[in-house]
Amino acid sequence: QARLTSPPPGQLPPGSPSPLAQVKGIGPKLAAKLMEVGLQTVDNLLRHYPRDYIDYSRLLRIRALRPGETVTVVGTVRRSHAFVSSRNHNLAILELQLQDFTGRLRITRFYMGRRFTSPKWLQRQRRLFPPGATVAASGLVKAGPYGLSLQDPLLEVLGSSSVTTAASPGRRILPVYPPVEGLSADSLRRAVQAVLPMTCQQQDHLTEPWRQRFEVIPLAEALTAIHQPPSQAALQAARHRLVFDEFLELQLRLLRRRQQQRVQAMANLAVAGTSDLATAFLALLPFQLTSAQERVLQQIRNDLQGATPMGRLVQGDVGSGKTVVAIIALLEVIAAGGQGALM
Repeated sequence: QARLTSPPPGQLPPGSPSPLAQVKGIGPKLAAKLMEVGLQTVDNLLRHYPRDYIDYSRLLRIRALRPGETVTVVGTVRRSHAFVSSRNHNLAILELQLQDFTGRLRITRFYMGRRFTSPKWLQRQRRLFPPGATVAASGLVKAGPYGLSLQDPLLEVLGSSSVTTAASPGRRILPVYPPVEGLSADSLRRAVQAVLPMTCQQQDHLTEPWRQRFEVIPLAEALTAIHQPPSQAALQAARHRLVFDEFLELQLRLLRRRQQQRVQAMANLAVAGTSDLATAFLALLPFQLTSAQERVLQQIRNDLQGATPMGRLVQGDVGSGKTVVAIIALLEVIAAGGQGALM
């Protein structure tokens, strides 16, 4: 019979606690940089998921671009300009002109918010995208008055290993990680690659029968594929498993909270029947409650009389009367000397 392993109540089993400084391929300096941003263990780094991906299977030359296509282009920065909009001082604009041997492409990215308009941030963009840098840009091709452009694309400065990935037939999807101050994208990718062989140390709380039941892949396979996806299908399967785990942990925490509440006795409310306050409200309604609404209200009254906090979700279609049930329940609590809020 399928069964879960036994993690501590309310949480999933921990991953590998091995310090990054002990991992072959991650030196003391890189480990220290990672530690500064809270990435101290193998598990921390494995759970530092990419924020996006560049799919090189969609790689096209600039001359081959057509409006309406979602593509990836790799080229050299010919010109770059980072500045604050003269019309909106909270809007920063990054403009690049990218070229390959077939043509040139205009790229524009918009950044809204004060932190993007600081001189320090603008200078950082100029350092990231200097003329001569090799950049991958992914996005929707649009036609404008000045020719084709990529509007608000995903941008990634490519180092030597990233360019190798673009040309490798076996690895066509490049992970793009949240930036880490003081670390290049390639350095972060190399650190992740160094810990990928250790995914087998991650305890999988789902046994094979449970994985088959919920149609999810093994945890080690998911962690490998989220960082090094061989295909879009493998990437989707990895995301499905990791999102499943997040919801499972949330449910476990809620169950643990309910268990704790059951053993914490509290003063119950004297909600035996319909109060005068609720009766007066019902008299104002131009309709009578349905039998389903009456049944749910009685269940709520029973919960309120209990010694543990009520945790109830009222579910119904639009117009089924959920709000009126909530108002009556609120009035019953107030009539019994309690307090409530309707939001």
